[in-house]
Amino acid sequence: MRASKARALLATVVAALLLDMVGGVGLGAALGASFAPRGGAAAASAPPCSASALSATGGRQDENMGASGTLVLTNETGESCRLTGIARLSLVGRSGASLAVAYRQPTSPVRPLVLAAGASAQVIVYWWNWCGSQPGPLAVRITLPGHAGTLVAPFDGPPADRIVPACLSCAKDSWVAIADAFEPYEPGPPVCVPQGATTLRLSSGLASRVRVGQLVEIEAVESASFQNPAVYPAAISPWEAARSSNVFVVEPVARCGRAATLGLPVYVAEFRAVSLGRVVLTQPLSPAWRAVKGHRPAPFRAAVTVDPAR
Repeated sequence: MRASKARALLATVVAALLLDMVGGVGLGAALGASFAPRGGAAAASAPPCSASALSATGGRQDENMGASGTLVLTNETGESCRLTGIARLSLVGRSGASLAVAYRQPTSPVRPLVLAAGASAQVIVYWWNWCGSQPGPLAVRITLPGHAGTLVAPFDGPPADRIVPACLSCAKDSWVAIADAFEPYEPGPPVCVPQGATTLRLSSGLASRVRVGQLVEIEAVESASFQNPAVYPAAISPWEAARSSNVFVVEPVARCGRAATLGLPVYVAEFRAVSLGRVVLTQPLSPAWRAVKGHRPAPFRAAVTVDPAR
């Protein structure tokens, strides 16, 4: 989404919030015109996206006394699916417990969007009026409508990972709302931090120990068949998004490609250890792998224990 459009939407949100603080029309009425449904034949024919088909990342920054955030949802399957809305958003702390932050549903529905295989959509959210203590690391629990499941996105990503809204009134609720959804998301070229002496390359099936702040990588060799654009579009990969069992302990930071020593294409998933604990990192294989190999090998799986920084 263009920066000017994002600023305009957030300005509308903030104006509505200020009206709400003094008993005015509030967010729902102010944003009603911005949430006209979008659809058509393509949106009607594609199946709804399930949580298991999506990966999610997020970050936030300071914006007009509150915290604005961007959530990016990516279709990790080989088929198109349709995003039809979000039933609920909740902010959760490291323990998994939800913060005392209400979710305000827009009065008009979120615009549907068809996600092609490998494509991403963005959701702009706004968090307002936090009078509690510093909550520490946060994630967003995204509940999809129609019993399509729940997924969790890190919410401590750039540009400002620990921003919380200003306390404007202890008598008013703290709440989070959707300012805009869904818009196609087109990221820039993915960049992995150059591998250094402190970066650990994980081995499947083996337990590893790292320290807080250390980077860890999963490298997965791709079949050369996937480098033929006439057969497989660039969005198709044999690898789905690598996952951490607890993003508050080890969080995903980048996905990119890298050439191996023998010239084979390599898929790299990079993580950062952020706090003490133990997680399991997995790298599932997508259904596209079967189209090349005729079978589905076991996914990558590694246990990681995080120790204190030196």
